[in-house]
Amino acid sequence: MKILFISNLASIHTARWVSQLQGMGWDIHCFHAIVNLAKIRSQLAFSTIYAPYTVLNSNQPDWNVQNTLPIYPRLISLSQYFYHKFFSQDDLQYKHIEFLAQLIKDLKPDVIHSLGLNVNWVNLCKPVLQARMLLGNAFGSSWIYSSWGADLDHYAQTSKEHHSEVEKVLRACNYYIAECRRDLRLAREMGFSGEFLGFLPAFGGIDWELCKKLRQREKASARKIILLKGRDQGSGDPQGRALIAIQALEGCADLLSGYEIYVAQAGKNIIKAAETLRNDKGLNIKILPFSSYSDWLEMVARSRVVICLTVSDGLPGTLVETMALGACVLHSDLEPIREWITDGQNGLLVPPEDLDTIIPALRRALTDDNFVERASELNAVIVENKLSDSFIRPKIIELYQQVAESNKAHRAVT
Repeated sequence: MKILFISNLASIHTARWVSQLQGMGWDIHCFHAIVNLAKIRSQLAFSTIYAPYTVLNSNQPDWNVQNTLPIYPRLISLSQYFYHKFFSQDDLQYKHIEFLAQLIKDLKPDVIHSLGLNVNWVNLCKPVLQARMLLGNAFGSSWIYSSWGADLDHYAQTSKEHHSEVEKVLRACNYYIAECRRDLRLAREMGFSGEFLGFLPAFGGIDWELCKKLRQREKASARKIILLKGRDQGSGDPQGRALIAIQALEGCADLLSGYEIYVAQAGKNIIKAAETLRNDKGLNIKILPFSSYSDWLEMVARSRVVICLTVSDGLPGTLVETMALGACVLHSDLEPIREWITDGQNGLLVPPEDLDTIIPALRRALTDDNFVERASELNAVIVENKLSDSFIRPKIIELYQQVAESNKAHRAVT
């Protein structure tokens, strides 16, 4: 089977999903959907990689990295006229799309799979849609779109233009994978009429055997680390509300003696707020530098509570990692999160902008040892039975086989 993935190749979600197919003997190709410098996750080294111009870390001797844009000639077709009228793109972007179209024409993949639509407010599905317009009937492959996080709930609502772009993608793709029921509902409302392949995490299954080893090192209630996801609207992320979490930590300062507080993915305003909190309240709060995924899992496994406040999300990797590694979940009360967390049973759900609710929830996470341990045990069962790699990976393999067989039968008929 030949699969062409189109995504942000720097994303750990992309790397984790694609790596689940390693060892299958399939012909795997990965195309970087963003026109800029590419940094590629090492887990993708077993595939053929296509990235624009310069790959920042392609010096691995066993990597098959194709430096793409200068290679292929321009496509010549009448559809170029329509393409230019329909889309406003600079020449660099246009060449990027041309290359993708030629790549699809040459590879003839059984499946094209777009992993995520909105990454850093860039529409990663748009290049596929444009390549499909250029190729017409020569496109030939089944197109799967997996929604990530706030693709449909937030990104599509930020402007009429974004909403229109998302509708065009949903009407054009053949198959859809959602993280949550909300997104399937939104996809149908915005025009998706193809086949739904199921609810699956954007990153695939989590390594449950590794997580079991990590979580068993220390009981959750005995841990002395608080981990905060530091994304915030004041640093350019319109969904994040980490500044409110910083304020909640200040409101719990009397309980935080002896704790280490780490802030991940912190922007400038959160770094400043953390420094102020450290100076004013004497708290041991630190900014967590960018680290490997294995180091991140180690940090979560050492944490008593992980705090994530955001106004929109799907099934976040941080949530699954927190559940898998035994830390207490303190998360925004969002519809997709309620599919996995019941407030007061296996985690704490709060309105992301209601400080008067967040502070008592955090105080409970810091003081109620019985609750923290009970939640940890409940989440271990959920992850092992519904989110582990041994549960998710067979489903992913099966769906590709299903789509490829369907496409093969369709090609035979046409």
